[in-house]
Amino acid sequence: MPYRTKNIFTSSLALNLTPICAALALAGCDLANDDYAASRNIFPSNQVFDPANYVEKDGVTGKVLAGNYVVGATVCFDANKDGICNSNEPSERSYNGGKYSFAKSVSDQFPDDFLIAQVKGATTNDESYLLTANRATTGNTHISPFTTLVVNEQLYNPYLGGDYQESINYLIDPLNGVPVVEAELKGEDYSADSTQQLKASQLTTSYAAAYALQQNVPLDTIANVVDEVVKASNVSVTVTSIVAQERVARGLSITDLSLGLSWTTSHNDELIIGATVDSTGDKVIAYSKWHNGLNILDTSNQTASPTQTSASNFLNVIGDRHHVDTSTGASEQELSKVVSSSDGSSIYSMVQKAYENTTGDIGVGIYSSSISTTVPTTIFASVVTGTNYYPYPAITDISLSEDNTQLIAAGNNNRVLLFDSTNLTSPTLSITTSDKIRSVAITLDKQFILAGAYKKFGHYLSIYDATTGVEITHHLLNNTSADYPKNILVLNDNEIFVLLNGSNTIYHYNIADKQNISLVNTFTASNQVNKITLSADKQYLIAVQSLKKVSIFDINHTDKIASVSLLGDAVEAFEIAAGKLAIVSSKSTGATSANDAKIGYYEVIDLGGVAITNAEKLAWKLDHRTP
Repeated sequence: MPYRTKNIFTSSLALNLTPICAALALAGCDLANDDYAASRNIFPSNQVFDPANYVEKDGVTGKVLAGNYVVGATVCFDANKDGICNSNEPSERSYNGGKYSFAKSVSDQFPDDFLIAQVKGATTNDESYLLTANRATTGNTHISPFTTLVVNEQLYNPYLGGDYQESINYLIDPLNGVPVVEAELKGEDYSADSTQQLKASQLTTSYAAAYALQQNVPLDTIANVVDEVVKASNVSVTVTSIVAQERVARGLSITDLSLGLSWTTSHNDELIIGATVDSTGDKVIAYSKWHNGLNILDTSNQTASPTQTSASNFLNVIGDRHHVDTSTGASEQELSKVVSSSDGSSIYSMVQKAYENTTGDIGVGIYSSSISTTVPTTIFASVVTGTNYYPYPAITDISLSEDNTQLIAAGNNNRVLLFDSTNLTSPTLSITTSDKIRSVAITLDKQFILAGAYKKFGHYLSIYDATTGVEITHHLLNNTSADYPKNILVLNDNEIFVLLNGSNTIYHYNIADKQNISLVNTFTASNQVNKITLSADKQYLIAVQSLKKVSIFDINHTDKIASVSLLGDAVEAFEIAAGKLAIVSSKSTGATSANDAKIGYYEVIDLGGVAITNAEKLAWKLDHRTP
């Protein structure tokens, strides 16, 4: 079935066309005598803004153009493709000459997102509207009424598959009757051409008239204008009512629900590095590096901000870098992973040696703890070896089976261990390998163990029989330039996801034929991916990236993706309810003060997808582009 956007409006009304200059007064409509260099300042007068205070930065740079240069527009990267500059989408302003500029550190976070320029009139007599543009591969990225046409075709025209060049080809095709040329559509500065200025002015006023009718869906208002431009073979049209548009370009939207909790760590070198959640979403356990704190967060009321019910130092550290035993201190022991049973009643905590050259292994291994709504019942100060603490000095990863009955552990000592999760005293299966194992998982039917192996020459995925421990196969991963397999996620008994350390690509494999593992898909993020998780329905892949970013992929459509940017470093992201994400982030505040941590809630909305059949494409053309 085709994917569709939600119907935002309850009725579809007819569109009427009127001559633009007669309908709306627009400076620049008579452009023959217009001084293009004399930009209009449409920035709201109640805000402080100096249009002369332009600074050229080292990232994406360009101009905002309409009938003349636009001063005071808000320019941002539209990461969630809703046509609005949201608070989590960094923005800049356009200055004299329409110039705007982003720092490279900001623009590098949005390599695949188009730009939008929100224009808000200074008075009620000034028009407000939206312009959009694709990011240029070279040179400046100008945002104009013409580049807006191209983005619209990518988003809404089912014949073009979201392709940039095909959208341009469609618009300049004489059969479609749009009076534009390729250079304009690619973002040319048309300031020296009065004919193009007039076209741009007429298009802008058309956008403004539609935008005034329905500002909460600005991209749909543009789509209504473009439909009428094509029908009339004229850039001067007025839309008098709005119909909802079906989004063609596959996409998701992530919205910040403004529900969050911030807390401060106990020590100035303590950083939150991860979190886990029970299947109901009622409890989130965040854990920290170096001073090894456990923070229990109550997330049971998912319509309100979470609360922190407890915080404790897992290794019972007293004071700054206080030793927990005679040979190693807190800075040499790292609480590096915590996994939770699906009902949230038990947690398994993995403590590693942070430095290989240190001596002494006291406290390093696996801790099993029951957990209440207040505090974990087991921390290092109260452990009993063989009861709730199990020394495995070379441990590198742990993973629970989906039914919580088995725990798998891996180590640098070339071993894979399988345990009954209620008794970690001795493994039910011990596998000796020829390689260091960095990541482990077990299939849903618990028949096969998956291990990510580190080799000097290439990195492998190995599959073992979970009953005998015999290696069935090992598969050379196709990206040997990256590092070892860092994460393995099980989708079902036949499909898995593998993330390589230091890579921005997630690999989707079919392992039904153990002797012939095949690549199904790849999911490529804009930045290095550090962790991956799955939504509860296993429809979405959630990727925690570097540069303060989290992305969501639709597993069935590799090009359906949405991203959200954070103020702090993203450390974990997971679904706590259907369509609702919890994202944990950590922000370093300096060497002399304690660091900040935060958990926030976000909503994920499917914006729809491509019309699948030719009949549906024809129906769209008859509805939207046929006079």
